Amino acid sequence: MTDNSRENFAYPSILTVALRNAGASLSTIKSFEAYWRALPPGVEKRPCPLCYAQGRQGWLHLTKMNGAATPVRCERCREHFVI
Repeated sequence: MTDNSRENFAYPSILTVALRNAGASLSTIKSFEAYWRALPPGVEKRPCPLCYAQGRQGWLHLTKMNGAATPVRCERCREHFVI
């Protein structure tokens, strides 16, 4: 049985790239990925990787994905990502 909501909120690798580009440590990157995956499906807000790496709480606003790239923006730092 496939859980479509879990697939819709799979961890986007672009966030790892953003963390690496921001100079985050490997442990921070792994911690962020684990945090993202631990959140329940159906949550409309997801954590911002850049805020997380700085010890802050910023949220990305996600919409339902239909197999296409979705632009999201952090409400705190205003960074944009396409996931």
